[in-house]
Amino acid sequence: MLAKDATNFEAICLKSMVYLSQHRFTDGKTVAMEALKANPYNSFVYGLLCDANVELGAYDEAVTMADKMVSVRPDIRSYSRVSYIREIFGDLPGSIEAIQMAISAGFPGQEDTEWARMVLGHLYEDSNRLDKAEEQYTTALRERPDYPFALAGLGRVAAYKKDYPTAIQYYEKARNVISEVSFLEQLAVLHRLNNQPKEADEYARITLNALLADNITAQKNKDEGHYSDMELANMYLLLNEPAKALPHAQTEHQRRPQNIDACETLAWTLYQNGQAAQALPYITTALRTQSQHPERLVKAGIIMSANGQKKEGTDLINKGLSLKPYMDETIAKIAQSIIIG
Repeated sequence: MLAKDATNFEAICLKSMVYLSQHRFTDGKTVAMEALKANPYNSFVYGLLCDANVELGAYDEAVTMADKMVSVRPDIRSYSRVSYIREIFGDLPGSIEAIQMAISAGFPGQEDTEWARMVLGHLYEDSNRLDKAEEQYTTALRERPDYPFALAGLGRVAAYKKDYPTAIQYYEKARNVISEVSFLEQLAVLHRLNNQPKEADEYARITLNALLADNITAQKNKDEGHYSDMELANMYLLLNEPAKALPHAQTEHQRRPQNIDACETLAWTLYQNGQAAQALPYITTALRTQSQHPERLVKAGIIMSANGQKKEGTDLINKGLSLKPYMDETIAKIAQSIIIG
């Protein structure tokens, strides 16, 4: 379409969306800026720019774009972005308020409405309100039967309660609906927790091969695949292969050095490679927005403690565990050993 009309607004937006989905965030932002020039009165383009800036770690710009989007059209899409921005800046009550507005602005049962409900569930998970999270996932399944992300949500709730067989059943149902790499990754984790190493290794192998293939495709052809270095780094850490995780974490960070998730991933990977001192500046950057994400706080506390900042580290660990006492056992065990020690 752009070959016929280079100024076609919808086509330019679609091109930006494709780049963002491929994790080509700089390209996505550049194309979205072209769309903004073509039509500065459309709310959707501000959403694209909000997303691109978030992924690139340009959070102040993302705030500006989210504000512009909601002023042009206050709806489920704009409220959802306001919620995410507030979460990034550590305002959990404000984030919950905005995503509730998004849900109210949508139609029950539609995918975007139930996705917003998933966000609300996650926020409840990260603020020690597991019962409310479970309520959101149950509601989503009532409104949209077999919604895979709601099934996965109930799977997480079951896992937090250490009911691993039930958690596995939910994730199996979810992956039968949609082939989502994150579902396979969680199945690897759950089977390991359920003392099923053979099944765990099989799911880990499938997940790793899919991520590697996608990453290689993206490197060879910018029109296909998507960059998955952060996912690969986390997968190798899950497999207890931190040396293999490190180059992927470094590549992701080089691609977007101000993004707090990329910084957290590199910091934690360096720590797992026995490089706590090198990890410190990256985890410091990861905390710059005052994010209250529980796992991030605990990882930061662990790294700070390893660098002699015992009080600051312990305070962060306690804060993270108070928000999510049922978090990943591997991280929690390290954290508890620091508190006790």
